[in-house]
Amino acid sequence: MHTEPALEFPMIFSYTRAQAISDGVLIDISIEAAGMGFRYHTVITAALCSTLEKIPRDSGQDFRGRLHDVLYMAKLGIKKANPEDDRVEFALYLDGHMRELTHLLIHVGPGDTAEPVLTIGYPSDF
Repeated sequence: MHTEPALEFPMIFSYTRAQAISDGVLIDISIEAAGMGFRYHTVITAALCSTLEKIPRDSGQDFRGRLHDVLYMAKLGIKKANPEDDRVEFALYLDGHMRELTHLLIHVGPGDTAEPVLTIGYPSDF
C-alpha cells in the first residue's frame, strides 16, 4: 500500500489560548465554572462577556447571575449531547426581559498543551 508523504509547511503564525486570555479575546471563568461542576478550564468569548456586562439594571440580574444562567444551560446542553460531539448548542434569554432567545455554543477542544478545555460563546465566535 502506497501512501503519499504528509505535506509540511512552516508555521507562519500561532495564537495560543493563553495569549487570547491575556489579550481579553477570551475571559477565564474557570473558578465560576468549577463551582458549578465543570471539570475543565472554561472561558467565554469577549462578545458574550460584553453582552453579560450590558444586562439592563431593571432586569434584576447582574453579570454573575447571568453567567450562572449561561453555565447552568450549558451544563444541561452537555448532558443531552452526543458524547462524540465537540460542540453543543443551547439557548437562553440574555436580554434581561425574556423577550428573545439567545443561541450559544459550548466547544470542547484541545488547549495549548492538548488538554481538554471549554469555550462558550456565540456561534459566530467560532
